[in-house]
Amino acid sequence: MNTGNAKQSRIFYLILVPIILVVILLNSGFLQARIPAVTVGGSRFNVAQFNYYYFTELNSYIEDNFDEDGLNGPFDQSASLKTQYREDGSSWWEYFCTLAENDMKKVVYYSNLAETAGYEFSEEELAPIQTQMDAIEEDRLLNSISLSNYLVAYWGVGMTEAIYTGELTRQVKAEAYQTYLMETASVSNEDIESWIEENAPDSYASANLRIIVLDAAEDRFTGEVEEQQLTDLAEKLARLVERYEADPSAFAELAVSFCDDADLAEAEGIALNCTRSDLPDLVAEWVFTGEHQEGDYTSLVDESTEKGYLVIFDGWGEDVSWLTAVKALRQEQVTDAETAATNAYTISYHTLGKRLIGG
Repeated sequence: MNTGNAKQSRIFYLILVPIILVVILLNSGFLQARIPAVTVGGSRFNVAQFNYYYFTELNSYIEDNFDEDGLNGPFDQSASLKTQYREDGSSWWEYFCTLAENDMKKVVYYSNLAETAGYEFSEEELAPIQTQMDAIEEDRLLNSISLSNYLVAYWGVGMTEAIYTGELTRQVKAEAYQTYLMETASVSNEDIESWIEENAPDSYASANLRIIVLDAAEDRFTGEVEEQQLTDLAEKLARLVERYEADPSAFAELAVSFCDDADLAEAEGIALNCTRSDLPDLVAEWVFTGEHQEGDYTSLVDESTEKGYLVIFDGWGEDVSWLTAVKALRQEQVTDAETAATNAYTISYHTLGKRLIGG
C-alpha cells in the first residue's frame, strides 16, 4: 500500500477541496445572495442587495465620466478599487460604499415612514420600475445577452432578477414617498410670509393652462428630425386645433388621446399654477407677454425642442412668490427630518459580507 499517496490524497481533500468549493460558491453568487453585508437602521442587506446600491453609484459615475475615448475618470476599472485611492486617502471602494450607505439609509427611512402611514402607491408612482426594466430589456437584447448575465455584469455576482427588482422597487417607493411628503407637508402662513420677506423671490401671477404637447416624428432613415418632420408636425398641430375649435368641450379627450407628454395626458392636459420656469420658453413667452382673457388659445411649433403645443389660457393662479416659499419650506422640512433620522442610524458591517461587497 502506498501510504504516501494516501496521505497526499487526504491533504487534497482537507485543504484544496474546501477552497475549490468556496471559489465555486463565490462565482455562483450563492453566498452573495444570502450572506448579510450590512445592517442599516435595523434593516439588514445581504451582499447582493448592497451591491445594487454600490454598483448603481459606480455605474452612474462611470457613465458621467465616459467619453468616446473611454473612461475619463481617476481610477482603473480593470483593477481593484480597494487599492486605488482618492485625494483624501480613502479608497474608491470606500467612496462608493459610502454613497451606497447613504442611498440605503434613505430607502430605509422613507420605506418605514410609508409603511407606518399605510401609504398606497399609485400606478404612476410605480411606473419608473417598469421603465427601468424595459430599458434593461432593450439594452440586453441589443447586446445579445441574457437577463441573468446582464444583471451580473452591471451589479455583480449574485445579482438576480428578484433581488434587483426588489431593491429597485424599494428605491422607487422611497423616492415616491419623499416626493409625496414634499408636495403635501403642512406649512403655516406665518412661515410663508416670513420666508418671502427674508428671501424676496420673484413675484408675479402664475398661470392656469391646458396644454397638449405633440412630438415631431423622426425620419425613418436618418433617425433625425428634419425640415419635413417639422412641416408634418405643424400640419398635425393644425388638425388638432381644428378638432378643438369644432368642439372645445372635447379638449380632455383630445389630451388623453394625442398628448405625447405622459404626465399631461394623465392630467387631461390640465397644468395649474405654471411659472415661467415650468414652461418651454416659447410657451412662457406667449403666456406671460401681453394680456389674456380666459379661453384664449394658441398653437406653437418650437423647432428648438422639436415639439408642437396647443395652449389654452384658463386664468391666473397663485402668486409665484407664495408658491416658491411653500416649495422651499416643504423641502426644508422634509430634508431636515430625513437628516435627523438617518444621522441617528447605526450602520453595522458583517465581516464576511463586507469582504464580498463590490466583488
